[in-house]
Amino acid sequence: MGFFKNIDDLLRFKLEQFSDRLITGEQKMKVIINDAKDMARGYKVELNMQRAEESRLHDLVKKLKKDIANSENAAIVAAKNQDRDLARRAVLRKGELEQTLREAEQALVEQTETVNGMMEKYKNMTDKIAETEREYSRMVIQKRQADAEAKISEARLGIHDPLSDMGAAADKFRREIFNAQGRVAPESESERLDREVARYEKMAREESVEDEVDKLLREHGQKTTA
Repeated sequence: MGFFKNIDDLLRFKLEQFSDRLITGEQKMKVIINDAKDMARGYKVELNMQRAEESRLHDLVKKLKKDIANSENAAIVAAKNQDRDLARRAVLRKGELEQTLREAEQALVEQTETVNGMMEKYKNMTDKIAETEREYSRMVIQKRQADAEAKISEARLGIHDPLSDMGAAADKFRREIFNAQGRVAPESESERLDREVARYEKMAREESVEDEVDKLLREHGQKTTA
């Protein structure tokens, strides 16, 4: 029939086919779903054709049974009328019809099995497509939410708080006021901390130098004799 064995085969095929031609996973999934729907529609057309054949065989079996009954009645009427030739033709006709009926009934059984199998396959196919569509919709919503949250985060990071520089500006302004008044501006907390850090760094450097000098004297200095 030219169809894939199942919907999973189509999904894998389409994913490989479009992996290098499309940009996003969302686009890939959309194309796959649309193609799966096309395949399902084509399969439904074939299923309807097979169901029509099943209906035709059903009607044929019904007609053959009726013709057999008519041939049997014709043979009985001919026998009652002592018309041996007509009775013989009716009996022969009845036998031919019975043979055709057996063949039609067997064909109907096989056709019904085919239709039932196709209907089950079609249901599995449409269920798989529906499941994939639901998953696609959930992923689209998640992607939209993630994009929105990312934009909000970017906007927040890009916003500069004008009050963040207030402390430094206030210290500078305060010093300018004291300078204008001829006074020494009191040390701000940040300046005091900077001064303390600088002092400790200087002490650390001096201590390091003294340690290195002591080490050199121990290793290379002359030893005194008593």
